[in-house]
Amino acid sequence: MIIAVAGLPGIGKTSWIKEQIAGQNKPVRYFSAGEGNLIIDRTYLAAEFPNLEIINEQNIQQLLSPTASEVTTYIELNWSLDLEHIDPFLQQLKCHRVALVAAAMDNRDWANWADELIRYPSLDNCENLNTTFGENMPQMYRLDLTGEIVDVASLDVFWYELTEGAYGEIVRAKGIFNLVDGQTILGDYLFSLSRQDFTSLNLPSSLDRSKFSGIEIFGKYLDNEAIVKTLEDCCLPDDAINYYQEQLQLTN
Repeated sequence: MIIAVAGLPGIGKTSWIKEQIAGQNKPVRYFSAGEGNLIIDRTYLAAEFPNLEIINEQNIQQLLSPTASEVTTYIELNWSLDLEHIDPFLQQLKCHRVALVAAAMDNRDWANWADELIRYPSLDNCENLNTTFGENMPQMYRLDLTGEIVDVASLDVFWYELTEGAYGEIVRAKGIFNLVDGQTILGDYLFSLSRQDFTSLNLPSSLDRSKFSGIEIFGKYLDNEAIVKTLEDCCLPDDAINYYQEQLQLTN
């Protein structure tokens, strides 16, 4: 079975897919449509499930292979995608279409698209939901930080400022960041939930600077220039990185 999952930013698409994968007892594949080079969700799920087979845009034809029926495949549809535009491809795959919805929203459009509506609670407690997701949908800003190593104290200050509205009205923010000690951490914020600390991903500790890193932000009145400038200040210069890594290698 191939299951295509759609919904608003922050509704819980990745979390729902994670729950489904955890309950599977046979091979599972995952494809994040519209993710492009900013592979946040793919990296997160691969860390949670080392045996998960990741489909990327280069090998997307595997979804049409004769063996596709032997595994369960989840396709996460990025909010930025035009569902009508990709509809012929979904029809070719004979997907089961799932839309995650919030009780406080008008879900008629999702009902027309989906085979199954699932009310997911992540947005249900927000009093101004219809204002946040009204006619003017949030802007999306994405920044690839691969190759950068961040100072965790500076990043924590930035994340606090971001989630407190210093760079605009933030609806959703998620990012993966690499630290100088080789750890990779996840930042995950949703406006209707309390602020959460960064969590360490279950990935091998590595000083390889080619590891993916990046951030995706949904919001209104975003100050993209200030976001970029502050993130640049969070990134360590090469001489500091080299010094820290030399110290780590000596202690190991």
